[in-house]
Amino acid sequence: MATAIASLLSLGVAGPALADSDPIQASVPGTSTSSAANDAIVAKLQALEGTQTAEEIKSIITSGQPAEGLFDPVTGKWVAAYQETPKFSTQAISARGPGCATIDACATTSSNIPRGYYGTGQKDITVNNVKRVYAGNENTTWYYGNSGKFINQSPGVGANLTSNINVYGITRS
Repeated sequence: MATAIASLLSLGVAGPALADSDPIQASVPGTSTSSAANDAIVAKLQALEGTQTAEEIKSIITSGQPAEGLFDPVTGKWVAAYQETPKFSTQAISARGPGCATIDACATTSSNIPRGYYGTGQKDITVNNVKRVYAGNENTTWYYGNSGKFINQSPGVGANLTSNINVYGITRS
């Protein structure tokens, strides 16, 4: 359908009920999609067009999960949709070591034992008596202490600490 447009639905979309008479605004959140990637998405949606019921499309669009949809602005209706496969896991950080690679976030203990972490996401860890933290190749946040204290680091930044800390969590993005 030449007048249909592709829409990327963001996680947690809360919109009005998708009755046939309700026009729904197609929106694109802050992420961009390359032209080639968008063409592939539209082709997949066009192949689905006419194979799904309105209830199936509504279920996908209102699920609160990442999805792609084909929206016809002339009729004001969604004509196809599919659930997106998550691109990453929130538990994708893995431990390495003892030891650290150059890309790893690295926590070095007072005994000079480096503990490396690679990947992105969030991970609960326990590294005691840390004297230095290094971000590696990602934005990294180290959580320490018992009152929600943290150290934010940009890629490639090391922090030599004035006193040792006990690290209990890490996020990387």
